[in-house]
Amino acid sequence: MKFFFTSKNILIAFTVILCISVAYYIFNKEGLFEKKKQVKYVAYVGRYTNQADTVPCSRQPLNKFDLMHEVTLKKYLKELDLPYTDLQLKVFDCRKNGTISDSIYQVIAQDPDIVAVIDNTWGEHISKCAATIRENNIPVIAINADRNEFDFGTSAIFTGSQDNVPHDMVAYITKVLHTTKVNFISEEDYGLHNTYLKAFKEGNITINKLFSVKGKPHTPADSIRLYTELEQYFKQNPSEENTLLVLSVHADIGNKLINYLNKRFTKIHLLGHAYIVNASNLQKFGVHNDNDLIIISNPTDALTKSLYNDIAELKTAHPDYFQNANHPFFVERCYDAVEMLRNKFDHSGDTTTLSKKDFNNYFRTLPNQIVREQDEIYQFDSILNLVPELFFTQYAGGRFHSCPLQLNEYREVIPNLFFGMEISDIYNINMDENSFTSDFYYWIKLDSNNRDAEKYIIFQNMKQNESSKELIFEKTDGSTIYKLYKVSGIFYVNYELEKYPFDAQEIFVRAEILSPATKLKVSFDQKSFDMDSTKIDKFKITEWNKLKYYVTVDNEINLGMYGDPDMEEEKLYEFKNIYFRLNVERKQTTPLLEIVLPLVLIGLISISLLFIKDISFENLGEVSIGVFMSIVAFSISFSASTPSADNLTKADYLFWLTFIVVLLNFMIVILVNAIYEPEEVKNIDIRKLSTGLGIGYIVLVSIVLLN
Repeated sequence: MKFFFTSKNILIAFTVILCISVAYYIFNKEGLFEKKKQVKYVAYVGRYTNQADTVPCSRQPLNKFDLMHEVTLKKYLKELDLPYTDLQLKVFDCRKNGTISDSIYQVIAQDPDIVAVIDNTWGEHISKCAATIRENNIPVIAINADRNEFDFGTSAIFTGSQDNVPHDMVAYITKVLHTTKVNFISEEDYGLHNTYLKAFKEGNITINKLFSVKGKPHTPADSIRLYTELEQYFKQNPSEENTLLVLSVHADIGNKLINYLNKRFTKIHLLGHAYIVNASNLQKFGVHNDNDLIIISNPTDALTKSLYNDIAELKTAHPDYFQNANHPFFVERCYDAVEMLRNKFDHSGDTTTLSKKDFNNYFRTLPNQIVREQDEIYQFDSILNLVPELFFTQYAGGRFHSCPLQLNEYREVIPNLFFGMEISDIYNINMDENSFTSDFYYWIKLDSNNRDAEKYIIFQNMKQNESSKELIFEKTDGSTIYKLYKVSGIFYVNYELEKYPFDAQEIFVRAEILSPATKLKVSFDQKSFDMDSTKIDKFKITEWNKLKYYVTVDNEINLGMYGDPDMEEEKLYEFKNIYFRLNVERKQTTPLLEIVLPLVLIGLISISLLFIKDISFENLGEVSIGVFMSIVAFSISFSASTPSADNLTKADYLFWLTFIVVLLNFMIVILVNAIYEPEEVKNIDIRKLSTGLGIGYIVLVSIVLLN
């Protein structure tokens, strides 16, 4: 034992321990000896430039819409992290020209390193590539184009196709609007023109008057001819103003057309797909008259939590690319496309020989199938069109309103529950009880024939016996019921305390919808949530910095819900959960003064005692015992002031580190005095050992606090 306390051996032992630690870190460093992966590519075919423009493509600025998709797809492909393959994105520019697009696909067909394609062109471009895609069995995910009844073979998925929209509209007209006669304005050169005519015929809907226009090229003279024809028809048949007018045009025609109709008529009823008009051109529509427009759209901008965080990260890195108001919709399309690629590896694992054939084989298993994701269901029809979730939204009186009756993916009529919420206050964050208190208002709007649909809303993490719910008032407007409630309650959250006392938490109120999306549509009133951006500043939380307040709609996929006998046991259902989230971060001044500083001071005082030349028990005994008793006494207040947690927190690690240091120093004093004679103790110099302990303690404290 005497031999151990020589300075030379202490230094050797310290050096050996340090070398072993460094070697362990190097050999366990992630990816140091990782085998190099093979590089394969997913092609992205976009519209970065325009061949028809008078400015040469080489001098045109790249389309930010495609740059947005490019950086988003690169992010999601990087996150795949396959065992043998590094999937990267290879971009191509079709220059808004179908012939060039086909030449790109011919190059892709001959390149063995390109294993799949994500296509972001329009139907007029990809339609020119149908033969090349079909004959070469190229696996394609088209995220923007319509299929337009072209044959792309058995390995082409269309996720943004409008091919089923005509049939969706016919179902809505007959089952919800209960009419059998329409007037119809259509681009005759649009691929879906004939599909609309066919759908009307199959649905026994009579077209009283067909107004045909050319989509490309569409000139001002064409618009004048259309307006003149409309003027003459409605002048001769004034009663036809009450007949539903269906629109199948794109926004470059629709923006001016809808402005004309709004000025010319006072009670016209319009129905169209999501792209007939840009929202900015609807500001004056129906404000001074009774005109209304119903479009197929999604009335909520709320995203899943993962998508919300992804978009925030992408916008921070590339703010210029995400100026498009609908960028969340397009990011979600990119996410879906990469998820479909990922699903291939769940179906059949990654190999060192990955090729187009692997994706072909997987895509051919998908027709008429439902694929389950963590928070989403992908349903494919017989020709690999992704079946979308339908939302019919009415624009009247200067704003959008979610229609009280909707269609599910089977085109069955289901009620729509319009749900909104405003949190008045959040306070009393209780870490020991994993709870917080909140006061809020929420409102619902629904069809009077489905009055009981509101029973399917529950606040899943609310403690019922210590909470209250009060109906403030109820209104009826025609067939629509509006109710406003006030709720005060205690809500449970599982706090993450590993980083306490420098922790950040997310607290939330969770509104769970107990009826599946196939039986009850839920539309969240996102616009009311966005109205007051300063709401976060009003929450009475004193010990926390309030970082971010937002809402997400996160789906839950189950075979049923709480044993409901009305649900098929073997069928997947999607249940919506609306989360109102508040991110907070603990203010650091109080924990620094009450926990960190006292512990570090006790540790440093204990170490500093060993720098005294005379470490005899007569000289240091009482002081050493006093320091040891101080850490014991501090442990009592420490356990009372810190929250209980399932795992050790930073504060726990710091406490036990300091306790061990104090105990070691106390034992060193005891052992040295026990081994050596009193006269020898006075001549022993252990200041180098004390220096090593001091440096090691400070380093470990820094690691605990900063890691």
